[in-house]
Amino acid sequence: MKRVNIIQISEVVLEKLKEKLEINDISELMEECNIDMITLTRGKRGAVIYYKNSEKIIAERYTITKPEEEIDPSGAGDAFLSMTAILYKNYLDNNKGINKAFTDDVFEYGNSLASEVVKQVGARCTDTTIRQWKEHFKKHKKEDQDREQYKKGNTQEDEQEL
Repeated sequence: MKRVNIIQISEVVLEKLKEKLEINDISELMEECNIDMITLTRGKRGAVIYYKNSEKIIAERYTITKPEEEIDPSGAGDAFLSMTAILYKNYLDNNKGINKAFTDDVFEYGNSLASEVVKQVGARCTDTTIRQWKEHFKKHKKEDQDREQYKKGNTQEDEQEL
């Protein structure tokens, strides 16, 4: 295998690669093939993103807390990978490496777009889908910001009580 920076595979593909390449786990695959990041997709259960951090391999586990109603899963992985590629280029353009903030963004954006794709039959991303994704993401981003603000407010109140 030629050197690649990032790959995305499913659990089924991982098992086939392990058998074919005679390796035991993802970290061995990353070392043997000199890969910087592997996203292991797990469907409705989320993903695990593995990346190199100087001398060790980090595994960030992500779960889907509110799965969308799924009509057709076709194209969900492609949507997720597309978002990964866009973010990876953006991080490289801004002289940032793969880190926890990057993997958080990959999962958040990738999952958000994939959740819109599975709501329709066929793997297509129409203007309507893109518009829905933007609305969906803005809504969830606002909810996350509100939750963080609430946590900060409660933490400050807790500290004042001490």
